[in-house]
Amino acid sequence: MGIMRSVWVPQRQFVRVLTLDPPNEETTRVWDCTVRPGLDLAVFGDHWSGKSSFINAVRGLQADSEAAAKIGQEFPCTEPVVYSFPRYSNVRIWELPPIGLSVQPEKYLKEVNGKNYGIIFIIASEIFKDHHGQLAKALQGPDRTVIFVRNKIESDLEAFKQRHKSNYEESSFLKELREFSVSCLLKHGVQKPVVYLLSNLDTGKFDFPLLWAQIKNHPEVIKREIFDRIGQAKQDSLKHVFEEGGLPNLVSQILSCGLEQNDIVVNVGVIGEAGAGKSSLVNALRGVPDDHPGAAPTGVTETTVVPSPYPHPAFHHIVLWDLPGLGTLDFQPESYREKVGFHRYDFFIIVASERFKASHATLAKWIQESGAHFYFARSKIDNDVAACQRQQGPITDQHETLHKIREEAVNYLTQQGVHSPQVFLISSPFFKDYDSKQLQETLERDVPKFRKQAFLKSIHPVCSGFITRKRDSLSAEVWKLALFSSVAAAVPVPGVALLCDMGILSRNLPFYYKCFGLDEESLKRISADVQKPLEDLKAQMRSPQATYINIPLLYKFLSSGPGMGLMAGEFLIHRVPIFGSVTAGGIAFTVAKRILTGLIHSLAADAEQILHWVIQSQVG
Repeated sequence: MGIMRSVWVPQRQFVRVLTLDPPNEETTRVWDCTVRPGLDLAVFGDHWSGKSSFINAVRGLQADSEAAAKIGQEFPCTEPVVYSFPRYSNVRIWELPPIGLSVQPEKYLKEVNGKNYGIIFIIASEIFKDHHGQLAKALQGPDRTVIFVRNKIESDLEAFKQRHKSNYEESSFLKELREFSVSCLLKHGVQKPVVYLLSNLDTGKFDFPLLWAQIKNHPEVIKREIFDRIGQAKQDSLKHVFEEGGLPNLVSQILSCGLEQNDIVVNVGVIGEAGAGKSSLVNALRGVPDDHPGAAPTGVTETTVVPSPYPHPAFHHIVLWDLPGLGTLDFQPESYREKVGFHRYDFFIIVASERFKASHATLAKWIQESGAHFYFARSKIDNDVAACQRQQGPITDQHETLHKIREEAVNYLTQQGVHSPQVFLISSPFFKDYDSKQLQETLERDVPKFRKQAFLKSIHPVCSGFITRKRDSLSAEVWKLALFSSVAAAVPVPGVALLCDMGILSRNLPFYYKCFGLDEESLKRISADVQKPLEDLKAQMRSPQATYINIPLLYKFLSSGPGMGLMAGEFLIHRVPIFGSVTAGGIAFTVAKRILTGLIHSLAADAEQILHWVIQSQVG
């Protein structure tokens, strides 16, 4: 059910919020794109450009849905309106007031927080004009993606059909329209404009799948998908364990859970250059022919334009992703990782139909940087065997020929810096021959390892959230301790403030260490659970070890860096007898709060680093 309400945002205006769920802790916070984590999309356009219809299409809602954006002259958009996404709770899409021909870009953007959105859509239902270009130039920046949407294409197509009945060709018309739209924007000073041709009435046609893929492959959306692989019940269980026993109990629970997660989905990316046989390999691994209704499309040209998932029928919760080919017009190396959403995948199969090249070694490097593993597959190997027969006559020992091809591939990849590459020689049309059996057996053997890695990858942001909430909770109580420090600083007796501050630190530092699981006993438990030396664990910390907290260390905390402010309080008492007490109290409160907050943040960072180190040690 849709919930509509108005909330205040920093630009001194109200925005309307429409969500699909009843109010809860998440949806009742201020919907402000300047502070909320996640991804904010913004839709700019003129009156009647189709902004509301576009928002409904992207959210997968019909116009008559209760949570849909209202369409029509009786529902004008006069203030920013934010809509939630049905699937991704960390994604919001904002409909902004019409821009108009006389828009002043900087003034308008300031009014609507225009520069605080992650992806920006500028929509036109006819020609892109100067004010579209001026707005885009004001918005373009390294942290924002500006996309142009030429809307209502179905109307243009129908008009074109009526004028060119005899020689109507849809693809040529769309190409001309795209080139014309790009030329208009270039004329208005927009650099490298990206234009999508859409119909809000049919989200399966034109460029809508490409546009949706760009949203879906945004890092924040992938982060949500990874996060959601851990069910709510498991998240609640881990949260309870952390609150009750801190980091040691959490680590112990993570290690035990990692052995039981058979329901974690493992995403396998099948990747390579265009025409390498990626789609055919996906079909062969799934045991379906290329002409099967549910098969990945294949052809002599590149047929995969967006990352496409195909569940494996035999391996439980394994999804094979047919990825677009590297090096095609829309998927150049500099933007490839972003466009295909590299961090979504837990494992890769790098496919080449001829000799492996530097581009394949580059893919392997990217995959290693993402923390995933990979195999290499030399596809269409039957063509190589046939070529050898034509050159050398009938092959008496096919195994020797295949061995030479495999050895050549391994040697080349090793020279390119790939460590111990696993290479399988396959032919999708003759999948029972060559190395297909070894590939499937190796995949089956490694699936438990991939599943564990997928679990640890998904659990990390969940557990990091527990540490962050603990940090914020402790920081929120610091003012009470700082108040004691300020009172002591105001007492006109030398030494009282310093003794008070040392007492505050000596009592609370051990408590903070214990809260984050960084005390000696907790670290020993973690070391035993992960079977790693205690010293290796302590090496991850920047804060002093809890066992080393003593009087000299406490004095060092108070007399160095920002702690000098506390010492200044003592000084002021004697040098300014009338105003000294009040001033010293104010200084002591501010500085004590800053010191204690800094210590809590430092310990939280250490806990996060240890969590990361533990997870990495288990990924292997």
